[in-house]
Amino acid sequence: MNRARGTWRWTALAYLSITGACDGDAPPADAGPPFVVDPTGTCPSGMALIPGGEFTMGSDDTTGVGADGSSAPAHRVRVHSFCLDETPVTAAVYAACVEAGRCPEPTLSAMPGCAFQGGGVVAPGHESSPMNCVAWSEADSYCRMAGGALPTEAQWEFAATNGGTTRYPWGDDASGARLCWSGDASAIHGRVCPVSEHPANARGLRDMVGNVWVWTQDWFASYPSAGGVPVDPTGPLTGRQRTFRGASFGADTVDLLSPTVRGWNVPTYRVPQLGFRCARRPSPATDR
Repeated sequence: MNRARGTWRWTALAYLSITGACDGDAPPADAGPPFVVDPTGTCPSGMALIPGGEFTMGSDDTTGVGADGSSAPAHRVRVHSFCLDETPVTAAVYAACVEAGRCPEPTLSAMPGCAFQGGGVVAPGHESSPMNCVAWSEADSYCRMAGGALPTEAQWEFAATNGGTTRYPWGDDASGARLCWSGDASAIHGRVCPVSEHPANARGLRDMVGNVWVWTQDWFASYPSAGGVPVDPTGPLTGRQRTFRGASFGADTVDLLSPTVRGWNVPTYRVPQLGFRCARRPSPATDR
């Protein structure tokens, strides 16, 4: 099964000049309790610092949208601190990257609803809309050019649940004021929303759910049923389908907006409901 139903930007040239890496030495399979949060650092403009910690990833609820079991079992995971884009990458920022010759221009189909129309042209009025209709490799190339990588599923879910302390990015209640999607299955939005249209949560993150799904690093696979507590898991080394998270404006049930819900499809998949945001390792706090 795959799922795809479902300041606004920083200065483009400044963002394109970011250097660094999100990948590091592979952590041990289980660091052993207690988990010590790594020292906090600094993030580039337009990115939020997500302090590391341990949380319960996934859900044991196998009813409703969870009936396929893709979010089960719930399991403990440890995540080091990381930086995450405050919003999905916008069409205007991606277009600037294409114009600079640093990002691939997406091979778009004729489907309506794509914010970027090719030839460096952004659809009128969609400059601050998420960059959608983008394949996994294009999203991955952009993030690596910008000094980071697509977030892992664990990073994304950790950020979307405030370290496992809330049901949604902003709290425990589904709030239509926080969503591009209204939260009412009878009133589904038929378009992406500008990333500045809805308020940020306490960590400065916008549109973690309900605007566009976002690609993650991970190949899709079932969660492990037993074992230690992994640190910064990245999923299997190979696969046929990549995962995405966050549900979109096209979601047909409020259950899809849960941060534990997983979507997946082939890496070449591109639709208006799917975009991306980037993650990276913080710079040491002394690098001020």
